[in-house]
Amino acid sequence: MGTTLARSTNMANSSNETADQQLRANKVIDASVYNDQDHKIGSVNELLIGSADDISSALLSIGGFLGIGSKLVNVSYSQL
Repeated sequence: MGTTLARSTNMANSSNETADQQLRANKVIDASVYNDQDHKIGSVNELLIGSADDISSALLSIGGFLGIGSKLVNVSYSQL
Protein backbone atom coordinates (compact mmCIF):
# COMPACT_ATOMS: atom_id res chain seq x y z
CA MET A 1 0.00 0.00 0.00
CA GLY A 2 1.49 3.32 -1.03
CA THR A 3 0.96 6.61 0.74
CA THR A 4 1.07 10.17 -0.46
CA LEU A 5 1.89 13.22 1.58
CA ALA A 6 -0.70 15.92 0.98
CA ARG A 7 0.63 19.06 -0.60
CA SER A 8 -1.47 22.12 -1.03
CA THR A 9 -1.07 24.15 -4.19
CA ASN A 10 1.12 26.52 -2.20
CA MET A 11 3.27 23.80 -0.57
CA ALA A 12 6.16 24.41 -2.99
CA ASN A 13 6.34 28.17 -2.55
CA SER A 14 9.23 30.07 -0.99
CA SER A 15 7.75 30.05 2.52
CA ASN A 16 7.71 26.24 2.60
CA GLU A 17 11.04 25.47 0.94
CA THR A 18 14.61 26.51 1.57
CA ALA A 19 16.71 28.14 -1.13
CA ASP A 20 17.94 24.71 -2.27
CA GLN A 21 14.33 23.41 -2.48
CA GLN A 22 14.24 21.33 0.70
CA LEU A 23 10.91 21.12 2.53
CA ARG A 24 10.68 22.74 5.95
CA ALA A 25 9.90 20.17 8.68
CA ASN A 26 7.17 22.30 10.27
CA LYS A 27 5.29 22.21 6.96
CA VAL A 28 5.48 18.40 6.76
CA ILE A 29 4.42 17.76 10.36
CA ASP A 30 0.60 17.71 10.57
CA ALA A 31 0.27 17.28 6.79
CA SER A 32 -2.43 14.80 5.74
CA VAL A 33 -1.41 11.43 4.31
CA TYR A 34 -3.51 9.63 1.68
CA ASN A 35 -3.52 6.03 0.40
CA ASP A 36 -3.50 4.89 -3.25
CA GLN A 37 -7.28 5.33 -3.45
CA ASP A 38 -6.93 8.99 -2.36
CA HIS A 39 -8.54 8.35 1.05
CA LYS A 40 -7.04 10.18 4.01
CA ILE A 41 -5.42 7.66 6.34
CA GLY A 42 -3.89 10.03 8.87
CA SER A 43 -1.37 12.80 9.33
CA VAL A 44 2.35 13.18 9.98
CA ASN A 45 2.91 13.38 13.74
CA GLU A 46 6.74 13.33 13.96
CA LEU A 47 9.78 13.02 11.70
CA LEU A 48 12.59 10.71 12.81
CA ILE A 49 16.22 11.48 11.95
CA GLY A 50 18.44 8.49 11.21
CA SER A 51 22.13 7.90 11.80
CA ALA A 52 22.98 9.45 8.40
CA ASP A 53 21.46 12.76 9.61
CA ASP A 54 18.54 12.49 7.21
CA ILE A 55 14.84 11.86 7.75
CA SER A 56 14.58 8.09 7.97
CA SER A 57 10.93 7.70 8.87
CA ALA A 58 7.76 9.45 9.90
CA LEU A 59 5.33 8.63 12.67
CA LEU A 60 1.82 8.82 11.28
CA SER A 61 -1.19 9.41 13.49
CA ILE A 62 -3.84 6.96 12.23
CA GLY A 63 -7.49 6.68 13.23
CA GLY A 64 -9.14 8.20 16.23
CA PHE A 65 -11.20 11.33 16.46
CA LEU A 66 -9.70 14.72 17.30
CA GLY A 67 -6.51 12.98 18.42
CA ILE A 68 -8.30 10.64 20.84
CA GLY A 69 -7.84 6.94 20.20
CA SER A 70 -5.36 7.43 17.37
CA LYS A 71 -2.37 5.15 16.93
CA LEU A 72 1.16 6.05 15.86
CA VAL A 73 2.54 4.04 12.94
CA ASN A 74 6.19 4.22 11.86
CA VAL A 75 6.54 4.52 8.05
CA SER A 76 9.73 4.87 6.06
CA TYR A 77 9.93 8.47 4.79
CA SER A 78 10.72 7.20 1.29
CA GLN A 79 7.22 5.63 1.19
CA LEU A 80 5.52 9.01 1.57
